Amino acid sequence: MDISCTKTVRHLSLLSTSLLFFAMGGSAGGAPLFLSANGCEIPANLTEAYRAQTDPNAPHTVASTELRSFVADFFYRDPYMPERSGLYHFSLQKENGAWRLTRREASIPVAQEAVDALERLIRQYDVASLNGVNEQIGGLPPEAGEYAFSAVYASGEEIHASDNRGTSKTWAAFCRPLLRYMDDLFIAAGHQTFAYPPEVFQIKAFSMEFHRRDGADTLIRYIESTDRQEVGADGRPTDVPCLMDTTMRKFPDGRLKNESERYLPYDEALLERLARAIEEDRLVERAENYLDLSHPQGDAADRDAFTIRVVYRSGRALDLDQKNKTNMPRETFLPTGILQWADTVFADAENEATE
Repeated sequence: MDISCTKTVRHLSLLSTSLLFFAMGGSAGGAPLFLSANGCEIPANLTEAYRAQTDPNAPHTVASTELRSFVADFFYRDPYMPERSGLYHFSLQKENGAWRLTRREASIPVAQEAVDALERLIRQYDVASLNGVNEQIGGLPPEAGEYAFSAVYASGEEIHASDNRGTSKTWAAFCRPLLRYMDDLFIAAGHQTFAYPPEVFQIKAFSMEFHRRDGADTLIRYIESTDRQEVGADGRPTDVPCLMDTTMRKFPDGRLKNESERYLPYDEALLERLARAIEEDRLVERAENYLDLSHPQGDAADRDAFTIRVVYRSGRALDLDQKNKTNMPRETFLPTGILQWADTVFADAENEATE
């Protein structure tokens, strides 16, 4: 079976691919099936299961900023609490002059300010670029990443998109902040069941390693939580939870030189700032949708890289191990929010010490 694609899509789960393979008449002895959002030639025996009705002439921009209605149905795999994964439905309509937001479990009134904020979120993630998409593969479970979305504006402009293949990076980037925003609205209205338990975002321990090219050398920066033994007021040694920040220089011949080393006792407030930096850097999304590093240019050892592990009090862990093999700009590839967090907390401590 010959399927040619201009790029490979990594988002279909193994389960989804297997179901698709057998549902479409494939055999265990045949070639594996790979379907892409763009650039794939679908063999004849797949045409009954694959339906492409995308409108290539649909406009991909919206001039109006006045939202009149909004509907979204989608599957979301929750990286914070897997038990919250599932199909979500949201509908925003104006009834008798008042806005009402509805989901499967509840319905609440919302102010115009909340509607305007939703419109800005749609614009921020360029959801209008999906307008006209209508791609379906029969036999795929919702877990593959299905969504259906529509938004109507006062100008008469509309956005309509539907896809069940889980290949849209635009939708993947949008659905998580959309769900968080919707949850916040319902929580503010008194529906506390939509709130995450505090321990889901409370950091217990962390370890981070960043590699950055500096001419022929490599700068290696370690940022991690550790216990440092200090002498207390009673003269006895005690273990103090500290933030350790160490930078080493690695020369081409493999030699290492310690460039700097500093420690800072930390508390919950400092860890809360780190948790916010992790959210701002969208590291959970990067862990869920791994960067496409399938086309390295040159030696991987010559590229920036980082490894991050964060353990939360709920027991979940965030793990990333990424190398910049695609010549992505450094400021885009590296999680700058975390690096700025570390620099800022040490600078703040130094400023307090000199006052």
